[in-house]
Amino acid sequence: LAESCTGGLLASKITEVDGASQVFEYGMAAYADWVKESSLDVDAAVIRKYTAVSSVAAAEMAKGAFENGQADIGIGITGLAGPTPGEYLDKPVGLVYIALADEEHVIVKKFNFPAERGRQYIREMCVKNALDMIRRFVLGLVIDDARQFDDNQLADLDREKPKNISSLGVQRTLLTILCAVTILGSGYLGINAIKQKLDENVYDDIKTTFSTTSLESNTKEI
Repeated sequence: LAESCTGGLLASKITEVDGASQVFEYGMAAYADWVKESSLDVDAAVIRKYTAVSSVAAAEMAKGAFENGQADIGIGITGLAGPTPGEYLDKPVGLVYIALADEEHVIVKKFNFPAERGRQYIREMCVKNALDMIRRFVLGLVIDDARQFDDNQLADLDREKPKNISSLGVQRTLLTILCAVTILGSGYLGINAIKQKLDENVYDDIKTTFSTTSLESNTKEI
């Protein structure tokens, strides 16, 4: 984990759980820019151009945590928890970027939490949403409103075009369309008829996604 505005709060929440050492080994509160640069290998040019409160910085922090922590998943959190924006006068309090990296991709999501709810609320929402992103990634679920970049891409949300982060999201859409067409065109035929029209592997993937899945059986090291 590489945390800026949360200052180690995510690591604290994870280690409150018995047995956390089985999945959690590396966490850093990289508050200052020079710590991001020296300990997480965030390029100083990235911070100069995009600032530390940016999707690019969050992605580089996640990559640094992934590589330096020798983990399966790296998380980077950066943003403005308030109560003032400090040096970032052009950015609103509550603006947060959370990134998740593995060996091939980085997924980034932008948040705008209400500044009037206060600093602690924003920090806690960062933690909850980071944990939800981890959960969805481990289970192979779509992370709504997030965007995926290849490892060698610059994770600039303002420039890059969206890319699907889970083929299962496409499969769910295809299933919905197929159901609608089947019902409108031929009347209700039942799930067996729909299953026959789908590739068996696609059907099984969709069925698995919508069934209850044990988080423990899909644990990855953070």
